[in-house]
Amino acid sequence: MTGLIEIAPPRFDVSLALAYASDDNITGRRIYRRAACYLHADAAALLDRAIDLAGAQGLKLVIFDGYRPVEAQWALWRQCPDPTFLADPRRARRTRGASRSI
Repeated sequence: MTGLIEIAPPRFDVSLALAYASDDNITGRRIYRRAACYLHADAAALLDRAIDLAGAQGLKLVIFDGYRPVEAQWALWRQCPDPTFLADPRRARRTRGASRSI
């Protein structure tokens, strides 16, 4: 996972709620082997800024997902092959650690 940074306290002052690391998701089974969140380094830098902005207002961010391995994207796609809900795994940017081009 070159270029990816693990998003976890205390380095990042966020709460993690990773549904794909539990059975509580659209597949009904755990997709991630490890409950860990990763982001592309550029996205992590932007997250730092968002954390500061939220903290200044007394708020804390909750992270639901980050980098998604292509195998996980395929598991989701097999459950719900709907491009209005999920990215087609052949074109998904989340498998690179960013939801948009950075």
